[in-house]
Amino acid sequence: GGRDAVVHLAGIPVPLNHPAEEVFHTNVVGSHHLLEAAAACETPRFIFMSSESVLGFAFMERHMDPLYLPMDEGHPARPQDAYGLSKWAAEAVCQSVARRTGMEVAILRAPWVWTPDAEEAEQYRNLVADPGAWYRNMWAFCGVEDLAVGVEAALRLPWERVSGAA
Repeated sequence: GGRDAVVHLAGIPVPLNHPAEEVFHTNVVGSHHLLEAAAACETPRFIFMSSESVLGFAFMERHMDPLYLPMDEGHPARPQDAYGLSKWAAEAVCQSVARRTGMEVAILRAPWVWTPDAEEAEQYRNLVADPGAWYRNMWAFCGVEDLAVGVEAALRLPWERVSGAA
């Protein structure tokens, strides 16, 4: 005991500079180890930072369109790449541990996280000026401060128990 929650933000966040095997192994096995450690400590809550990449569009090699618009939480995951697949697999690990232990698990699928970094600002300005350059992300982004507010809210708010969660 002694821990109220674990917020899991670690992993390889951008797959472009790492071999696919390293991305998959780091993100899935690392998540598994952390979930098992949290379960062993009887941590009641676990928040996992997944990604909109599980939908399959951000790093797709073969073009595909969304099955419907506007997309919602029910849109199927269709990853083509190691990063999206690793996040989807880690979500399944979260659900498995929750079923086995009763730990409350929240999975947040963040879009592209933009930081207030001056070096990044130029890239963001260019993207906003050329929407065709980032259609793969469905033009979705959030500020890092907003993401922090979302994580804090997830820690604070009551969660609805879903029996037999998928």
